[in-house]
Amino acid sequence: MEGIGRLGIRYWELKRPTGVFAENILSYQEPLLGFGLKKGVTQDMGGWVVKTNLLGFREKEFAFEKPENEIRIVLIGGSTVFGWGVNEVDTIPYLLQSKIKNLSGKNIRVINAGVPWYASWHEAALVFFKILDMDPDWIISLDALNDTAQGIAPTWEPVKQGYLDPPTKLALKRLYTDVSQRSFLSTLLTYSKTYTYFSAKLKAKEEVNVGVYHPELWDQYVTLKERIQALAGARGIRFTTFFQPVIVTGKKLTSQEGMNNETNMKIPSFAETFRTSYLSGEAKALSSTRLRLFSLKEAFSEVEETIYIDGQHYNRKGNEILAEKIYQLEIVPNLSKIILMNSPKT
Repeated sequence: MEGIGRLGIRYWELKRPTGVFAENILSYQEPLLGFGLKKGVTQDMGGWVVKTNLLGFREKEFAFEKPENEIRIVLIGGSTVFGWGVNEVDTIPYLLQSKIKNLSGKNIRVINAGVPWYASWHEAALVFFKILDMDPDWIISLDALNDTAQGIAPTWEPVKQGYLDPPTKLALKRLYTDVSQRSFLSTLLTYSKTYTYFSAKLKAKEEVNVGVYHPELWDQYVTLKERIQALAGARGIRFTTFFQPVIVTGKKLTSQEGMNNETNMKIPSFAETFRTSYLSGEAKALSSTRLRLFSLKEAFSEVEETIYIDGQHYNRKGNEILAEKIYQLEIVPNLSKIILMNSPKT
């Protein structure tokens, strides 16, 4: 029964970045960040492969210290930047790197710093405690989905009050629960991955599936983005934010997209709460006079073919469209300025 249960878990969780299966590539031993990618792993995810370097990025190995002749662009975000469901060559950072190579003969490196389930508060910690020390020339964030999804949990509170999203709480509980006060049977059951999976899933359903709109979520989002931009700007680093498209807005879905939707947005009431929060966040972010921000909400509005592979992540076609949008909106008009700023002074 345990063997059958584990096979079932593998099947159900194969495409879910918040699921147990993703713990094969996630580490909860990241000081100041809460969690991140495991370092130096190769993991077959069932049709696509994840390889991480020794710095904890879905990248080939590179020096933490930036070489003198390198211009460094870092993309931050959640599983869409990371490239959930696709191989490395089909991710947004990889595709963007390919486009930039055709634009300039300079040594420009695009780094994929996306981590599944990261929201703006995780990104802020990543920038403050890791990326700034990598001396980037440009930081680009693509997000909004995870902020919306985590921010409509009934128990959501601002980060300054110690918020942890429900999946992280459940993962930590599975990893660190003190078993000394539990009965022998309950202790024994925790060794069963099938038992812990379904137990956690039921609790997650109670905490997440209701959906509550917290307007203060987007005040926090804008504040964090403005702080990142201010700190980066003070160091001569360009910072740009892109508000990513989501399945409940901006696209007429194909039958395949509807059939493969594995998110709570299949539930009409939840989808409406999600849409309300997302659109409110977009309006709030665009109203900021300080942020360099673009909304990609309508990026797929005229695309008739399948883009969403599971209700939230994009296939190669979707990633190509977003890479092209980022390229045209920001890279083409501004890369020469970045190159000039970083040219050796004579």
